[in-house]
Amino acid sequence: MHGRNCRNAIWPLRMNHQKIKDNLSKITDLISRYSPDIVTLQEVDESSIMSGGLNQFNFLDTKLNYPFSYFAPSCSAVLFHKNIFISGNAIFSKYPLFNCESHYFFFTFPTDRQGFVIADVKLPTGDILSIVSVHTAWLDWLRFNSRSHQLKLLQRIVADRKRKTIIAGDMNCDLRWKEKSLRSFIKNLDLSAFDPENNNLNTSPSWNPTERIDWILPSKEINFISHQTIGDVVSDHLAIFANLAI
Repeated sequence: MHGRNCRNAIWPLRMNHQKIKDNLSKITDLISRYSPDIVTLQEVDESSIMSGGLNQFNFLDTKLNYPFSYFAPSCSAVLFHKNIFISGNAIFSKYPLFNCESHYFFFTFPTDRQGFVIADVKLPTGDILSIVSVHTAWLDWLRFNSRSHQLKLLQRIVADRKRKTIIAGDMNCDLRWKEKSLRSFIKNLDLSAFDPENNNLNTSPSWNPTERIDWILPSKEINFISHQTIGDVVSDHLAIFANLAI
């Protein structure tokens, strides 16, 4: 969560560069240990007064040293005509990324604007996939069904690409809930979810996981070889890792 690795989103109000760098280094160490071909991250700060203005994407990009990467902001805050907070989504890849796009979700005050980035990736086999890093709203105070609207936009953009797809990120929705938005999204795009009823794959909050709201959702033509929730507490959510057969 914004490189802070603490239980509160806004407290302490400010962390110094070194503390943020130490937290981000724990994330890069975890990623390096598993060495995935593709990484998606959410809530990556381009700048924030809470972390001393550190560009977290640049820091991660340098430390991870993936040959291809893409980042775009999805939410921001402005005070007296000055950006005090810019955060977004990122993709890191061992293989070329192209047709990179960023999309914002509809904004309703006071809920943070969220969104997603999408890119095509060319694998060594010559196969081309669409990769999505997404973050949907946790709670929209003025629009109860906002997640459904957000997923419909994502569905349209993904469908327009007409490619095999892997969607990964913080969906803020558990398939065990009564809410139908994520189930409908998976069905409409013909995606797969690994063992969706499994209570041992919860991701949030990281210190006592009770909800499974972070997902890797591939097209059904892409098969899961393995899937796990990683127990390292490097953020407010636990990371997930999947080995997929294209």
